[in-house]
Amino acid sequence: MTAISSAEARERAVEGLANALREYSELGDLLRFVRSRRRHWAIVGGAVRGWILRDAAAPRDVDIVVSAGKHELEALLQEWAEGASCVRALATTRLGGMRLRLARFDADLWSVSETVGVTGGLVRDSNRFRAVARSASLSLDTAVITSSGAFYEYGFIQTIKTGVLSLQHCSLVSRRSLAAKALRLCQRYSLSPDLAVQELVVAELGRSAMDVFHERTSSPIARDEFSLLVAAIPAEMRDNIS
Repeated sequence: MTAISSAEARERAVEGLANALREYSELGDLLRFVRSRRRHWAIVGGAVRGWILRDAAAPRDVDIVVSAGKHELEALLQEWAEGASCVRALATTRLGGMRLRLARFDADLWSVSETVGVTGGLVRDSNRFRAVARSASLSLDTAVITSSGAFYEYGFIQTIKTGVLSLQHCSLVSRRSLAAKALRLCQRYSLSPDLAVQELVVAELGRSAMDVFHERTSSPIARDEFSLLVAAIPAEMRDNIS
């Protein structure tokens, strides 16, 4: 990946959002409704990552964080859904957010105070949307674009610059799912994992993951470090990891 500045990343995020709003009018309707209730929103996760990296195969679902309490957000979405013909279903997600199934895409919405990292106290920041960026587990998931046009990231630009995916923390999410996601990101964007990511993958996915990193990691140093790491794990432990 070619290194970019934070300003350029923001421009790409804004451009990607504008394109999404042109393609999906219902997304614009939803975001305008949220603002009409004097609440701000931020788009996070894979959609923003895809817009910045200009990934044509970026997810067709959108993760949105809203500056409203959990019950207020539920009521707000119920109100919007009742008047929107594009809504197929509205349900609570496994992690406590709300999922809107629309005619052409899905949207997961979260109260800013109920996002995983903020709720768990991993990050304390007077700016809640900046806190959401800082609370993302993987560096390539930290990009956030808000309704006011602000852009936040925490390691995203550095990952693009160095080609190394870093682990911020993982104490409040499924470690196994996180390890699998880290592998997918490394494969998709030809990234090298930092040592913390390597440790997570070995612990959760086993030594078969070593072959993936050997194949995908471009840095000889990273490959050597990973080999040494796996060799240091007792054989009986490695054999018992599925």
